[in-house]
Amino acid sequence: MKVLVLNSGSSSVKFQLMRMEDESLLAKGIVEKMVERPIITYQPEGKNKLREIREVPNHTIAIENGPDPPPAPQHGSSRTSPEDRRHRPPVVHGGEDFSASV
Repeated sequence: MKVLVLNSGSSSVKFQLMRMEDESLLAKGIVEKMVERPIITYQPEGKNKLREIREVPNHTIAIENGPDPPPAPQHGSSRTSPEDRRHRPPVVHGGEDFSASV
């Protein structure tokens, strides 16, 4: 099974596509600067990075399209769609005010 793991921030979405049988990384990337001039960086495992500037108006579009960039000749023409998507919940340090989950 292939799983897409997402980590969204205020103006970016990081992602990794993993094969769960052996927990191997198939691809990773980031959609960044979504508020200004969005840049999508995508890197299949063992291949060069692809970087492209594309309109990404919000997180929903970034999550739907960022991990599935247009095929590039150097990476082959096939796309790898995940069977499942998971979002990493945010982790925030509470400093001196919070010493336990709230």
